[in-house]
Amino acid sequence: MEIYGRCIRLPPRALRLVPILWLAAHAMTVDLAIAQETDRAAVVEDAGPFPTTSSAEAARERHLAKWRLVFFWTVVLLIVFVVAAGVIVRFSERFRALLLRGKSRPTPTEDVWLMHKTPEYGEDNEPGGEGRDAGR
Repeated sequence: MEIYGRCIRLPPRALRLVPILWLAAHAMTVDLAIAQETDRAAVVEDAGPFPTTSSAEAARERHLAKWRLVFFWTVVLLIVFVVAAGVIVRFSERFRALLLRGKSRPTPTEDVWLMHKTPEYGEDNEPGGEGRDAGR
């Protein structure tokens, strides 16, 4: 990806997935903690009101838990959008370069023959059979 004339290399895909997996694991633990708090609040309400716990606090905690979940999924979707946008931009840049490159012309035969020279024959290894391996 190129920004302000500088080429920016993205980290490998595996490293880009680490934050997403971390957020997913964090969401699971938050959901489990919310479920445990909800169960605990239900037990507290059944057992009787304690001075530190009220139904308003429990409702507020449930409301905050919902907003945490909304925030988590917003962050996940934002990360997915940014990664997808980066992939689309990178693909389009490479595809455009491929289209603008044009067709490559074949190498002229003179260049090919210069690259593949036959070995020089000296006095010892004449092709006519006069060399050192001719007697075998």
